[in-house]
Amino acid sequence: MRKRFGELQTQKSGATARARCLFAARRADTLPTSRPFEGSAPIRGIPPQPQPPFAVFAASTQHAALAMAIVIIALTLSACGFQLRGQVAIPFQTIFIEAPGYSVFVNDLERAIRSGSATRIVANRDEAEAVLKILGEAQEKQILSLSSAGRVREFQLRYRIAYRITDKASIDIAPPGEISLRRDMTYEDTQVLAKESEEVLLYRDMKADAVQQMLRRLSVAHRPS
Repeated sequence: MRKRFGELQTQKSGATARARCLFAARRADTLPTSRPFEGSAPIRGIPPQPQPPFAVFAASTQHAALAMAIVIIALTLSACGFQLRGQVAIPFQTIFIEAPGYSVFVNDLERAIRSGSATRIVANRDEAEAVLKILGEAQEKQILSLSSAGRVREFQLRYRIAYRITDKASIDIAPPGEISLRRDMTYEDTQVLAKESEEVLLYRDMKADAVQQMLRRLSVAHRPS
C-alpha cells in the first residue's frame, strides 16, 4: 500500500514539473522582442537602422543653402570693392624700395607687396614707376608712470617710419609722410625676462601694423593732376 502511494506521488510531481515548463515556454513566445531606440548606439548583432530619405535630403539642402549664402556674400563684398586683409591694389606696376640699411620693416613690406598685389618690386630705380624711400625708422621707449617708491610701473613703446613716395625722377607722387605707432606696457622688476619678451612682441606687432598702413597709403597714392 505504501509503495503504491509513493508511485502516485512521483507521477504527480512529474506532471506538475512538465506543466510548469510548458507554461514558461508559451509565456516566452508571447513576450515582445526588445528593439533598440531610434538614435541609440547599435547593439552587437543588430544592424544599424538606415536613415529615412527625408533626413538625408534635409541635410544636403542645408549644405547647399549654406554654400549659396557664402557665394552671395563674397559677390556682394567684391562688388562693393571690399578686399580681405593682405590684398591691396597698388596703382603702380613696378616699385623700388630704398632704405638706408637693413630693415625688418622693409623685408616684411616687400613680402606683403609680392604676395598681396600685382605690383612688381624691381632692383633698379630706373625701372620703377614709383619709388618708396624710407627716410627714417626709429624705436623709442619712455617711462609712462612710476610707483610710490620711485620704481617704473609702465613703459610706452613707440615706433616711427618716415617715408617719401616719388617717381624715378624724384618728383613727389604723394606728400612725404610718417607712420607713428605706440603701445603701453606694464613693468615688474621680478619679471625682467618675461617683460623683455613682451617688448619684442609689441615692437613686432607695431611693425606688422606699419606694413599694413604703408600698403593702404601706397594704394591711394597718385600723381598730382
